[in-house]
Amino acid sequence: MITAFIQQPYFWPWLGYLAKIRESDIVILLDDADYRRDHLARTRVLSSAGIPIYLSVPIGASRGTPLNTMELPRNRGFAEKFRSTISVSYGRANNFRREIGFINELLDILEDDQGAQTLAQSNVLSLRAIASKAGLGRREFVLASKLSGIAERTCRTIALCRSVGANTLVVGDGGMLHAHRLEDIRNAGIDVVQVPYFSNHPRYEQIQRRRLGYDFIAGLSTIDALLNVGESGVRKLIGEVQSARL
Repeated sequence: MITAFIQQPYFWPWLGYLAKIRESDIVILLDDADYRRDHLARTRVLSSAGIPIYLSVPIGASRGTPLNTMELPRNRGFAEKFRSTISVSYGRANNFRREIGFINELLDILEDDQGAQTLAQSNVLSLRAIASKAGLGRREFVLASKLSGIAERTCRTIALCRSVGANTLVVGDGGMLHAHRLEDIRNAGIDVVQVPYFSNHPRYEQIQRRRLGYDFIAGLSTIDALLNVGESGVRKLIGEVQSARL
């Protein structure tokens, strides 16, 4: 059995994204997907006041633009602003000193104007680094732009699975369940396995929230968990939600 997870390359994604990679043998990244604002150029972290805020890459593109044609800004100064925000917000986190070197590696990807030139390239590099940090570095990562040019979502999902020999598709409990015709996927001989991470999101200490007496907030960037509970904590968290066949 070969299991595939198909998704756009999110910018510094949340733990649920990694949980789905963990269930997969092959990760197909939709690097040629159309841009939308949600998770492709921004990610949520906590401020020093424990309030969710966005770190947003200022790409200035409109919805519908293919990710692999969206150039990063020539001025990469926004990465230094990210560094400042993270330092102020997470300086007291339990694993800040241990993990700030890795955060700087992610920021280096954004700052290197001789490296990644598009949002897709940058996100793919960052995602692979984060996956490796979470113990998922042996998964095979494939770019969808190299495989299938079919436009319709469900048909393309089937074609992408077939192109890598996958007979099982990993999904979450979010939008993909409504964006695809799961029955057509199953009829094509591809099993569907769900990781219902968001509805069962494991809790961990968020030092800003605890200090102020606030409740846990789910769905933040993986770097929130990394700086709070460390590498071993992240690896444990992404394995806490069990998958099930749909």
